[in-house]
Amino acid sequence: MINEDLKQHIKSICINKATEVCGFVVYDGIKEFFIELENRHPESNNFFLISPIDYLYIKNKFTIKYLFHKHNNS
Repeated sequence: MINEDLKQHIKSICINKATEVCGFVVYDGIKEFFIELENRHPESNNFFLISPIDYLYIKNKFTIKYLFHKHNNS
């Protein structure tokens, strides 16, 4: 389960951005943290796409715990 401090960190990112937020909560062997990523979909108002290169980099370096995505109107 995601810890409360990390949850509040992600929430504050969402509150302070008018655009959508997406990324991964990862574990590095010591702690969990959030890696925010850019939506690379050409129609980013309606869809989201995480770059395969970003995904593979993160997957090879960390343990992915959760995928997070917030729509603009949420």
